[in-house]
Amino acid sequence: MGIASESKASIETVYSAALALGIANQLTNILRDVGEDGRRGRIYLPQDELASAGISEDEIFRGQVSDKWKNFMKNQIKRARMYFDEAEKGVAELKEASRWPVWASLLLYRQILDVIEENDYNNFTKRAYVGKQRNLLHFHWLMEEQLWALPNSSDFHINYSKIELGRILNLFSFTNSSLLRRY
Repeated sequence: MGIASESKASIETVYSAALALGIANQLTNILRDVGEDGRRGRIYLPQDELASAGISEDEIFRGQVSDKWKNFMKNQIKRARMYFDEAEKGVAELKEASRWPVWASLLLYRQILDVIEENDYNNFTKRAYVGKQRNLLHFHWLMEEQLWALPNSSDFHINYSKIELGRILNLFSFTNSSLLRRY
């Protein structure tokens, strides 16, 4: 991957952002998979924080979505988002060609947290799934507003976005998109 030659950030700053992304993604995986893990007799959530929230292992194994559970989940999601925010600071410091996979990971996993909230924190019986269309819209936004905006090179920006959007469409098997026709 590598740090962009024009970056003024220290290596430690970029590595800290990369570590934050890894932590954010892992926390998100744990939150997304609570129900599945519980059905297998596993709990990967912080035991001390469950105890502080007054949530027993039995409540998790039963899949009980209580007010205590919702408050616990809100705090866990807040923590994961804090790590995603920290990770985001380092993406712009990467070499241009390396930004895409890092942004994609960040966007995909951050959306899982949104879906957990939309499911009213029921991650016991409802899997937090981010559909293709939603991903496509986020990737489109990413390319237009964040990732590929290059100063003084609008023609390159549009052409490069079209190429990358095409790759995304192929990746998600989403063809004949009205978004692609805009370019």
